[in-house]
Amino acid sequence: MINRFKTFYLSILSQTKQLDHGTIIVLSASIVHVISLVVFSYLSIPIMIVINLLSIMVCFAMFLPEIRNDYSMILKIIFTESIFYIFAATICIGWNAGFPLYIFALIPFTYYISYLSTLKDDNRISTLGFSIVATVAFLSMRLYSYFEEPLYHVSEIRFLYFIYMVNAGISILLILFCLSVFYSAITFSESTLRARNSRLSSLAITDPLTGFYNRRFMVDHLRQAVYRAEQTNIPFSLLLCDIDDFKLINDTYGHNCGDQVILKMSSIMHRIVRDSDYICRWGGEEILILLPGCPANNAARLAEKIRSEIIEHPVQYHGNTVPFSMTFGIQSYEACTDYLELLKKADSKLYQGKQNGKNCIVL
Repeated sequence: MINRFKTFYLSILSQTKQLDHGTIIVLSASIVHVISLVVFSYLSIPIMIVINLLSIMVCFAMFLPEIRNDYSMILKIIFTESIFYIFAATICIGWNAGFPLYIFALIPFTYYISYLSTLKDDNRISTLGFSIVATVAFLSMRLYSYFEEPLYHVSEIRFLYFIYMVNAGISILLILFCLSVFYSAITFSESTLRARNSRLSSLAITDPLTGFYNRRFMVDHLRQAVYRAEQTNIPFSLLLCDIDDFKLINDTYGHNCGDQVILKMSSIMHRIVRDSDYICRWGGEEILILLPGCPANNAARLAEKIRSEIIEHPVQYHGNTVPFSMTFGIQSYEACTDYLELLKKADSKLYQGKQNGKNCIVL
C-alpha cells in the first residue's frame, strides 16, 4: 500500500514538473476549494459555499499572466485568502474539522514561494513575517475554539472525522510537495557544488594545456617520494626531459604550432606512462616524470619508448609536417639525498644530452 502511494505521488510530481510553478500553485489552491465546496454544499452551510465560490474565482484570477508570474503577489493573495478561509471554516464548523491544519502547509509554502522568487532573480520575499502571522493565526483559532462553539453543528460525527482526514491528507501532500522541491534544490546545489569543487581542485594542481600536474603539486610528491624511499628502500626515478629546439619551432611556425607540439607530446606521454606515475609540466616545454618503484634501467626503457613514439608522430600544422624530438635525463633515488639534489643531477644529465646532439637519453 505504501509503495503504491509512493508510486502514485512520484508520478504526479513528475507530471507537475512539466507545468510552471505558478500554474501548479493555482491549480492546487483551486482543487482544495473545489473539494471544500462539495463538503460545505453537503453540509448546507451557505456562507461557506459563497466563500468557496469567491475563493475559486480568486484562483481563476491568478491564472492571469501578470499575476501568475508575480510570485510575491501570488503569496500575498493566497496567504491572505487562506488565513481568512481557515478562520471562517473554523468559526462555522469548529476546530475538529481540521481546517487549521492548512496553516502547517502554509508556512513551508511561504518558503517555497520565496525560493521560486529567487530563481527568477526577483527580490527575496521575507518569510519571517508570514510565518509569524500564520503562527499567531493558528494560536488565535485554537483560543477562539476553546471559548466559542461553532456556528453550525455537524450531527454526523463520522463525517466530521472524514472532513478532518481529508484536510489532514491535503495538508500533508502540500507539505510533501514543498519538501520535495526543497530536497531537489538542495541535492542539485550539492551536486553542482561538488562538481565545481572538483573542477577547482583539478585546476589547482594541473596544467590547463597538457593536463599534467603543475610544479607546486609535484614538489609535494617529490618530498613524499624521498621520505618513502628512506623508510622502505624502494627506489624511484626522475625523468627530466624537454622538447629539442622548441624556440626554433615557435619562431618558425608560431606559438600556436608550439602548443600543438606540446599537446602531441602530452598525448603520447599520457598513453605510455603508467597510472601510478606522476607527470608534471615543470617549465614551458620541460617535463618531469616521477616513477615510483622504478629503477633507472626501467626508466630508460620508458624514456626510449616515449622518444621513439615522438619521432614517429610529427605534428601536422597548416599543411606543414613539423617533426620534433626530446632529450631525457634520468636520475634514480640515492640514499641521504633530498629531492633538490636529485633534480639538480637529472638536470645536469639533461644538459649533457643537449650537448651530445639532443634526441637522446642520458642515465
